[in-house]
Amino acid sequence: MTAYAQLQDVVTDPSFPELDLALRRGASAEATRLMARAADLSPARGDRDSRTLQAVLAASMSGAFEWAAEVGERLKSESDDPVIQLRAAHITAYNLAQTDRSLAARRAVVEVLGRMKDVDPFLGWSSLTTLAVLTYRGGWDS
Repeated sequence: MTAYAQLQDVVTDPSFPELDLALRRGASAEATRLMARAADLSPARGDRDSRTLQAVLAASMSGAFEWAAEVGERLKSESDDPVIQLRAAHITAYNLAQTDRSLAARRAVVEVLGRMKDVDPFLGWSSLTTLAVLTYRGGWDS
């Protein structure tokens, strides 16, 4: 299957089978590019936001933490969907925690943690774990 055909499949199929396949193969950078391009080509706002979030998640798996934090922050502020906003805030905080911007990461985690418990408790626990690691590494007062 050509890259263009794969891209067309991603744009028309909301279940993201190509993303799943690329991630299972360990090709998270390829998955990031595929989903980011599919998001750009998506005419519907909800599909575009969902695919952008998938690209951010794949980017964090590939180690592109700065890009994922930047795009996640933009998605958090621009999306109309509160669940996507919250998930984007969560993944942005995680990606910031992987950079040298630990103070910004800690603020982002604390901001999202209180809202996360009602929407997605699993991600709430994940955010709490990220906060614990940040606190352990740098102390709360740093």
